Amino acid sequence: MKKNSTEKVFSKKLISKFSSSLNQDKRLYKEDIELSSAYSKALVKINILTSKEQRSIEKALKSISNEIRNKKFNWKPELEDIHMNIESRLNDLVGSLAGKIHTGKSRNDQIATIERMYVKNSILGLISKIEILQKEIVLKADNHLDFVMPSYTHLQRAQPILLSHQLMAYYEMMQRDKLRLINCYEIADELILGSGAVAGSFYKLDRNFLAKELGFKKINSNSIDGVSDRDFIIEFLSSISISMMHLSRISEELIIWCSEEFDFIKLSDDVVTTSSMMPQKRNPDFLELIRGKFGGVLGNFISLLVTMKSLPFSYNRDMQEDKKPLFDSVDEFSNSLINMTHIIKKSKFNKNKLGQTIEDGERYATGIRSVVGLTWNKKLNSLFGVNHGRDFLHNHAPQFYSEWENTVLPAEEFMMIKEGDDYGWPYTYYDHFKMKRMVAPEYGGDNIKFTDEYSEPIMGLPAHWAPNDLLFYTGKQFPERYKDGAFIAFHGSTNRVPYPQAGYVVGFIPFDGGEPSGPLEIFADGFSGREVLIDMEDAKYRPMGLAQGPDGSLYISESKKGKIWRIIFTGDKDTFGIEELDNMISREERSYTKLPDEINDRIE
Repeated sequence: MKKNSTEKVFSKKLISKFSSSLNQDKRLYKEDIELSSAYSKALVKINILTSKEQRSIEKALKSISNEIRNKKFNWKPELEDIHMNIESRLNDLVGSLAGKIHTGKSRNDQIATIERMYVKNSILGLISKIEILQKEIVLKADNHLDFVMPSYTHLQRAQPILLSHQLMAYYEMMQRDKLRLINCYEIADELILGSGAVAGSFYKLDRNFLAKELGFKKINSNSIDGVSDRDFIIEFLSSISISMMHLSRISEELIIWCSEEFDFIKLSDDVVTTSSMMPQKRNPDFLELIRGKFGGVLGNFISLLVTMKSLPFSYNRDMQEDKKPLFDSVDEFSNSLINMTHIIKKSKFNKNKLGQTIEDGERYATGIRSVVGLTWNKKLNSLFGVNHGRDFLHNHAPQFYSEWENTVLPAEEFMMIKEGDDYGWPYTYYDHFKMKRMVAPEYGGDNIKFTDEYSEPIMGLPAHWAPNDLLFYTGKQFPERYKDGAFIAFHGSTNRVPYPQAGYVVGFIPFDGGEPSGPLEIFADGFSGREVLIDMEDAKYRPMGLAQGPDGSLYISESKKGKIWRIIFTGDKDTFGIEELDNMISREERSYTKLPDEINDRIE
């Protein structure tokens, strides 16, 4: 009778191959030999080995290490793992003496220890490679300090930034990557040797001595936990995954930047390939490979996590599968760091393309601090805007400015911006009480010196109210006096203490003949939710944006809870007049709208 196919396939050779971890864990030979050397010294201390025997063993271990390093070692797959192969060769060299090296020791605590040694060594190597990459990023940033480029949100152009600012974002990500690796090092820095197979050793090993010899900071306190968990590897793979995610993001960005559509960067020839059909192409292959390797690294992390998920305590053979994901992740991350360093170092940035959003335009006006609410008034054919004035006059020059002046100065500015205007920031600020542009204290100002060399606003607005949007009303729903006037959304102050915070309203400025025809009026208030506001965080709402509806209604948005209000007029437009205006004027005496009294309104 013929043997069935299963019997033919299921052989001793297959069993041996299936159970062997040698192809993976022979990579740990340095750590294994170092452990055996230290352990032999510990055995001398408990009289298992003599000093002479220990020296013989250590000499043989060094010889084995040289054989492996010079690729002269005869690996025997049938011996299953790194430990048995080294012990077998040790037996060849020192005879039965080799058997003593296993006294009081199990492969369980041995592998748990050498894996921790490997992780620690790998972390030091990876941190070094990260720092080399960081150095190249800093050098690249330093050499491109005058390169202006657009920033992006949602892959849409946002604000202009410096290229160096963008590059240093990569640096900061890697700083956190290093911190995570340092934490992994601390977690792995624990001696397991001496835990035995599960319940410790029968011998009184000097574990403090072993920890010192093997470079461990502390000793594990529970033998079951020590031999049965691989969370230090899982933590390590998690950190590598996060770091590889960062490299993937950088790769993605550089891939976009080197496209012909962007043309921000040119990669060196040795990290790109061409096409046999389309020789004009420069494909960013190396960046794509780095980006692609993240998937494998993440898979390694998930793989070991799943392997460990349902294992009962203590050691299980499943844990043998921890080495493939560990070694592969270390290799891929290490190689990716090396290649990314080379890519960053050899890449060249296209200054003209990076700054195209500026070079394609013209400078219209300058010297405006924190301009917002830019609005083109079609009727007047002019550009208008509001700005946020500076802060902390008292803090920067207490000899010239009191805390009260710190609160009421300088003005936020309502500007009609003409081509060529220079509003003098940072050299000046606008004092709406003196109606003069004052010299800033950092440039020789003393609360007295003023200048007429710069443009002035059409109106000074209350200090620190933070006007965030501007809208010229063109609808017909409101009474006629509002036609062509300016609505302003005030976000509210943050730094008027020891006086109450102010703003948090929507104001209105009437216009006539292209210029303000009256003072700022309080159009809508109550957003703060309280009469006296000490901390901006106590404000219920903070007006942010304005919009005019098709029917002429006014929409107001706010930033704290994302609410939107619609304001409509329900009265008689023909009879709207002095009484209604007087009612609005009376609201200007509330704490969050009025000019504070220097003495009486101070909050202790």
